[in-house]
Amino acid sequence: MELHRHFSVEDANALLPRVRRAFERARPLHQRMVEVASEMRARGYQPAASPGGFVPGEVSAWQHELEELGQQLNQVLKPLIELGIEIKASDGLVDFRSRYHGRTVYLCWRWDEETIAWFHDLDDGFGGRRKIENIKAFEGEMLN
Repeated sequence: MELHRHFSVEDANALLPRVRRAFERARPLHQRMVEVASEMRARGYQPAASPGGFVPGEVSAWQHELEELGQQLNQVLKPLIELGIEIKASDGLVDFRSRYHGRTVYLCWRWDEETIAWFHDLDDGFGGRRKIENIKAFEGEMLN
């Protein structure tokens, strides 16, 4: 079940220390997953959730490692999801839903950014980001 909480810019910024701590743990897991998947592809194998048929021991070990890393990544990021934060990339890209002039938009944050400074429409994605000019124009729900 997805939680669609709406955040003000202030509330989203207040959660950034928690988000950063989660991604400090998630980013190395993500990087290792990328490395394992790349190694598999380099040797002619496709990473898969559940490979069918016989697979060599080396591939089985990689698959097992990918599954373990995926479970660890889920554990690290699940608390953020439970807050209503939407994870767009496990290496550090998240969206916070907000209300802007009566419509729902995303406040967008990427790992290397200090604060929430960008937003985009729900259908636009990262490439459609626009600079936040007035943080008071974005409304959220009171967080306890």
